[in-house]
Amino acid sequence: MKKTILLTGTLALLAGLATGFFIDYAEARDISRGGSAVGAAGRGGSWSGSVSRSPGSVSRSREIQTNGGYGGTRTYDRNCGDGAGCSSTRTTTTNSGNTYSREREVTPNGDGSVSSSTTYTGPNGSATSSGTAVNNGNGSWSRSRETTGSNGYSASTTLDGSCTQGSGCSRSITHTGPNGTTTHDTSTVKNEDGSVTHQESTSGPNGGEASHWVTVH
Repeated sequence: MKKTILLTGTLALLAGLATGFFIDYAEARDISRGGSAVGAAGRGGSWSGSVSRSPGSVSRSREIQTNGGYGGTRTYDRNCGDGAGCSSTRTTTTNSGNTYSREREVTPNGDGSVSSSTTYTGPNGSATSSGTAVNNGNGSWSRSRETTGSNGYSASTTLDGSCTQGSGCSRSITHTGPNGTTTHDTSTVKNEDGSVTHQESTSGPNGGEASHWVTVH
């Protein structure tokens, strides 16, 4: 009888804890965590972080410090509108005073494509990358990206891919930068005997080529 009462009480306690956990989690808006460690010769450090969530947005912050004086902080904020896309900002600041940031926007277009723009900024300048992703239907898609830097750097990348049900997929990437154009092609094909063959080939700006394949039975 005592065992039955004890078991019943334990189950009730666990059920109450579980219910409370899920309720608290569902209502939680802010979470803070941290920790520290010390090892041999005083090595180690500490870290702390927090996350704040609300409908359509999230904010995170994190700090890492070592006992040797190295470390930094990072913050991240993202906001999304219903059907309007998302924007985010990530900033990292080191103990030495250097700051690195990334600002990104993703916007759906009316024709079904999606546009994105990312700007990277650091102590030595900045670079901006903008691109478009398109679902062409019938299992095919394409992407394009242009990157420019404050030091005159520029590059472009295009990707085209397609998949056929029961047959396989193929993809082609072309990257053109200051050193020339590099093309990388991949394909995965299902053979009549049930095996699958994966092929890759790369051609570089100086006439170099490389390829390999593998078949899995």
